[in-house]
Amino acid sequence: ESFTEEVAKRLTNHVVLADLRTGKLPKDQADLLLKTLLLEQYFVCNSDLRTLRASCEKFGHVQGYKTFLEFFRDGEAFALGEHQKMCQLLGLSDEQLEAHVPHHKCQAYPSYFSSILLHHSPVVAAAAFVVNFPAWGQMCGILRDSLLVHYDYQMEDLGFLDFFATPIPNLRELVDEVFATEGQKVSYVQLRRSVRLLQEYELLFWDGIWEQVQTPGSEFLGWHLPNFTKQSSCFGNIHKAHQGTVVQQPCGHGLC
Repeated sequence: ESFTEEVAKRLTNHVVLADLRTGKLPKDQADLLLKTLLLEQYFVCNSDLRTLRASCEKFGHVQGYKTFLEFFRDGEAFALGEHQKMCQLLGLSDEQLEAHVPHHKCQAYPSYFSSILLHHSPVVAAAAFVVNFPAWGQMCGILRDSLLVHYDYQMEDLGFLDFFATPIPNLRELVDEVFATEGQKVSYVQLRRSVRLLQEYELLFWDGIWEQVQTPGSEFLGWHLPNFTKQSSCFGNIHKAHQGTVVQQPCGHGLC
């Protein structure tokens, strides 16, 4: 499909990799890029794992799809273990992971991933995976290789990236099993739409990573829940930070 080739090209030519793959990106920015990726992936991977577990429960009766889901569920769980190891090596604590404000562009992907797995036919998920996982893996591979060649990282430091960069040898077989039982139930239009959207959200993820590398320390949403005290006891009492000014918005229910 031309649209998958186009997105794949946009990914491998993404600005996030341009100077990294040649070693021109300063070391501090390369380190920040990797840490930002891990911070965002903390939320992505945990969300994806919850989605895969829920999908296993919902579609456990579909034999071909059950095998497919369990394979990716177990892989995601393993990846989280590798993620934890990398965070320890880079000095990212559990407290820092939890305190990170996720970027909306990075978290669009797991939201749609959840939609595909829980609210679409198994064939839709299988089609999206067979296109998206190699694309994600290729990005991880380029990032891993660039850090090894130009930034003095060692392979044992990059287990999380290396896991995803390693091709899944039986991916096509897993997908074919799903199509064999469910393929007739979904139109080509539905498949194309879902695959295209997941690929676009993959691209958006990397856009969000690069924005954070370019503007470190910024908070993107600007919205904060109030401290819940006797004087502030309603979700309607929201404070919005705007250009350094805090504006209180009364809830209208007489509770704030």
